[in-house]
Amino acid sequence: MSRSEFDIITHYFSHANLGFAAEGVALGIGDDGAVLSGTGDSALSMSMDMLVGNVHFPASAPARAIATRALAVNLSDLAAMSAKPLCFTLGLAVPELNEPWLKDFSEGLSEMAQRFHCPLVGGDLTRTAPDAPLTIAIQVHGLHGQSKPVLRSGAKPGDDIYVTGKIGDGALALLSLGLKSRLDFSLSKPIDRLSSEAKKYFYEAFYQPEPRVGLGLALGNSINSSIDISDGLMGDLGHILKASNVAAVIESESLPYSDYALDMVSKQSCLIAALFGGDDYELCFTASSGSERKIKTLAKELAVEVTKVGKIVEGSGVSVISGQGQVLDMSNQAYDHFRETAA
Repeated sequence: MSRSEFDIITHYFSHANLGFAAEGVALGIGDDGAVLSGTGDSALSMSMDMLVGNVHFPASAPARAIATRALAVNLSDLAAMSAKPLCFTLGLAVPELNEPWLKDFSEGLSEMAQRFHCPLVGGDLTRTAPDAPLTIAIQVHGLHGQSKPVLRSGAKPGDDIYVTGKIGDGALALLSLGLKSRLDFSLSKPIDRLSSEAKKYFYEAFYQPEPRVGLGLALGNSINSSIDISDGLMGDLGHILKASNVAAVIESESLPYSDYALDMVSKQSCLIAALFGGDDYELCFTASSGSERKIKTLAKELAVEVTKVGKIVEGSGVSVISGQGQVLDMSNQAYDHFRETAA
């Protein structure tokens, strides 16, 4: 006998590895709604992303990998706002109730939820039409302690611009996984000649992006604005500039690329991937020039690479300059959900 919707939820999503107890959650999954108690006067941040099969990820990908990516990209939003993960809700629309798939998906969610102590507190499960895509909607909730939420609107002329980790790998991972890219890259070697280490690296870059929650919390009061890089540095930094009514100058030679990226494509293609590729889920933030030592110290303590890549200036828009100070002609290729698909 097939399980009912409620049996499925109880069996795969209400267990202790996902619906665990957490401070600030008075009542979690299992009722008509969750009850959040918060802590003191902390502000509460919320963010939701919807991921659709064959748009944001290959529908044929392993369920565990899909789940890990789905929660990680949402936690990245909390990191950008300097919010401590509190809990999340899940909306899942599947074309069929495939229990082995649900088991693996649940285990992938549990892995990420446990790492960041962010329990599942509720949601909904439904079956779609057979030809409809798998759809995942996750809403994360995060708390702010003594620091205020870090917004996109706080950048000031004179601020330095930083990014975490390596950027461009998310876009290049599509090629490594045998998927289509909307960008043109100059390959240094055929994809089938990538080493097993390189393929593993890009697989993890796409399906297991690292939410920079720890650094986001540590930086809190030390930075002026922040965003996570989901649609390419050019596009996401552009959101900060628009909200803050400022402009930016990016130094192309300062952008951090992985060795695997440099081995796979030309340096020009690395630049295109970093500026326009998206799917990196690293942080881009701005801070006053006097904060550099503190930022680098905090990053070192947390073993997170942080690179200064440019400057906030007066005006509007983003200029990208070469190592010789020349302004590069970069057409706007930032990702638009209504123009392109990712797979």
